[in-house]
Amino acid sequence: MGGYFFAEVTGSLFYGFSIIAGIYVFLLIIFLLLNKQVLSKRINNMVIKIFFERSAGEMELNNEDDE
Repeated sequence: MGGYFFAEVTGSLFYGFSIIAGIYVFLLIIFLLLNKQVLSKRINNMVIKIFFERSAGEMELNNEDDE
């Protein structure tokens, strides 16, 4: 819809859809820049949490087997 809106404003389908494509490329660049700063920490924390939850569960199973 946005492509057709900008196409009507600019008078060209090519320019209308190019504007929308440019917006998506801009958002992709912002996402990639923020990915290293913000999302990396969240992903690392999630992986660590999953690892330690599994490790704790395995330790409980091992302790039950020893008894």
